[in-house]
Amino acid sequence: MFTNPGTLEAEDVTWLKFLRGKFPSAKVSLTSNSPGIATFLAKQDLSKQCFITSEPLQATTAGSDPQTFLIADAGYNPYTTVVIARGEMVRKEPETIRKMILALREGWRGYLDDPSPANTVMGKLNREMDAQTFAAAAGVQHPLIEPAGASKSALGEMTNERWQALAQQLVDLAVIKKAPPPTECFVSLDRLGPTK
Repeated sequence: MFTNPGTLEAEDVTWLKFLRGKFPSAKVSLTSNSPGIATFLAKQDLSKQCFITSEPLQATTAGSDPQTFLIADAGYNPYTTVVIARGEMVRKEPETIRKMILALREGWRGYLDDPSPANTVMGKLNREMDAQTFAAAAGVQHPLIEPAGASKSALGEMTNERWQALAQQLVDLAVIKKAPPPTECFVSLDRLGPTK
């Protein structure tokens, strides 16, 4: 990664600290992340922080041949796009939490099996993105949401091992002082107890 000198448009946040530690000899200058892809298309030596479901697809539509690099492939793989709840609510209303988890899982299952209905609705809300791009985005994100070999019933599940790895990385990067136990970071259906 970044073997030639160039510029990276990115926010200077935790994942970038991780990459700097992983690739200390990279000859890359950092500049703030601008919206859109115009600068990316104009400069041959520019890399850009992006969502794999957005800017690369826009660049391809514009005639470019972007290459993507998932930060997770370098070893930094936090959970993203999560739903949070206060610990008090989780303890006092486990049935509400259970229903939310199941509803989210059902919604994602429906989207992964056939994204067309949701894409149609999203297309009406976001007229700047065409149906072809919505379909391409669904295809790109599918293996990230449901990796090959994952159990269909495990959709959206988190693991102690992944939380432990992330917490240790955050300590190593001096983002946090002490790693919390994974059990304080997430709740799973089996930890909510029996259904009432």
